[in-house]
Amino acid sequence: GMTQVKRVTLPEGLVTIRAGAFKGSGLTELDAPHSLLSVGDEAFADCPDLTKVVLPESIFKVGEQILQNSPLAVIEYKK
Repeated sequence: GMTQVKRVTLPEGLVTIRAGAFKGSGLTELDAPHSLLSVGDEAFADCPDLTKVVLPESIFKVGEQILQNSPLAVIEYKK
């Protein structure tokens, strides 16, 4: 619920984004590190300004409804 959070830098080596981690934030974009293996349920839900979440192609698990109520957001995958 931290709407003032617009941008974060996630470190290489991070393997999990927990459920609801950025829910309700003011996040606008997220480019996940190549080390990321899983994203929990509703991790980016309720983020009205979020436009793009970039995940590695090698990700193992993407939770349910990670973009719920984030109407502008899309998921892209990178090699």
